[in-house]
Amino acid sequence: MKAIIFNGALERRSFSTSNLLSRYIKSGLENFGIESHIFDLADSGIPLFDCTLTRIPNGVQVMNNLFREADIHFWLAPLYHGSIPGVMKTV
Repeated sequence: MKAIIFNGALERRSFSTSNLLSRYIKSGLENFGIESHIFDLADSGIPLFDCTLTRIPNGVQVMNNLFREADIHFWLAPLYHGSIPGVMKTV
């Protein structure tokens, strides 16, 4: 069984809430023998806004493959006015 932990926060500090939670979930899953991967949107290389793109960015292809391979998805998102960040809606 495979899991993906999708960290949609743009925070890069290692001690941020989303990074701490991502590592905590990954550790818990591995204790149960579940292979897991943390996909950090902030470090993905996915352009947040570029209307000149003519092809699918490599980061999007990597993300798409990870989501398709995973049996379990965990989404971590900062709460912005009762919704998720626009960047998570875009990718």
